[in-house]
Amino acid sequence: MYTSLKVTKNDNSTVTIEGELPYDELSKHRARVIVDLGRDVELPGFRKGHVPEKLLVERFGEETVIQEMAERALSEHYPKMLLHHEIDAIGRPTISITKLAPGNPFGFKIETAVLPKLSIPDYKTIAKKHIEKNKKEEIVVTDEEVTKFIETALREKNERAGKKDEPIPELTDEIVKEFGAFKDVDDFKAKIREGLLYDKKLKARDALRMSILEDITKNTKAVIPDILVESELSKMYAQFENDIQRFGLKLDEYMAQIKKTPEDLRKEWRPDAEKSAKQQLILHDISVAEKIEPTDEEIKKETEHILSHHKDTKRENVEAYVATVLANQKVLEFLEKSE
Repeated sequence: MYTSLKVTKNDNSTVTIEGELPYDELSKHRARVIVDLGRDVELPGFRKGHVPEKLLVERFGEETVIQEMAERALSEHYPKMLLHHEIDAIGRPTISITKLAPGNPFGFKIETAVLPKLSIPDYKTIAKKHIEKNKKEEIVVTDEEVTKFIETALREKNERAGKKDEPIPELTDEIVKEFGAFKDVDDFKAKIREGLLYDKKLKARDALRMSILEDITKNTKAVIPDILVESELSKMYAQFENDIQRFGLKLDEYMAQIKKTPEDLRKEWRPDAEKSAKQQLILHDISVAEKIEPTDEEIKKETEHILSHHKDTKRENVEAYVATVLANQKVLEFLEKSE
């Protein structure tokens, strides 16, 4: 099928594929190319979409027809090349035509970024180290923290009632019932303590997960493809724009105020983007190694939830996003419990 197909693995986490396709592989696409080129063409004496091939070739040129044939043939065979040579390509490839002439083999050169091979350390051992350290730190809620929380709640209650300058009232059984279904002051304080403890444990859990991931990241060697870094930078900039708009500001005015350009910000953010891309690759590799993945039902449930709030979003994009997020959560949970 291919003539002298050559695959070269480069140092920058890219792969170069060079080779040729027989002209017969291009010819298979000629009829479809002619139909598509003539779909909207109208010429005197012919209905739209029914212009003869000869006239269409005269109009567009044989070179245009052959180039379109070549692109379609390559689109058909490119995935097969990746599969045959076990290439984990990511992003859009850069394609160069090295030889193209009627009746002759079609020469091409493709460069594509690939998922890098990570040198991940013993992540289970790293996780255990952080888990043991975390166990030594007892999570408690002090009386002072409960008192401070209640005082803040009473002060905010005063402000909502237009009593900003008045002293906060003494806590009574009657007042606590205004906050919810509490029996009395003791019940109120107990529930506040439970809530504060839950929040602390949640933050401690997240901190543990992040400390494990940070340690694994620090000790992982990898060359991160630019396409992944650029993808993370685009996400960061989109979030930045959303935040600016949410605060009722205009992006151009804010950028002028801080005296920075989008390029300045992307340059500043690049180290964080590289780290984020690296961590995503680490989580992916661990999920594959440990066979950790969300169920179809979990993906469907979360996808439906997101689509109910963002109806114009493409389902396949949401499903891909949800699958990644849920897999990451499951990997972090796995690491957190690696005892």
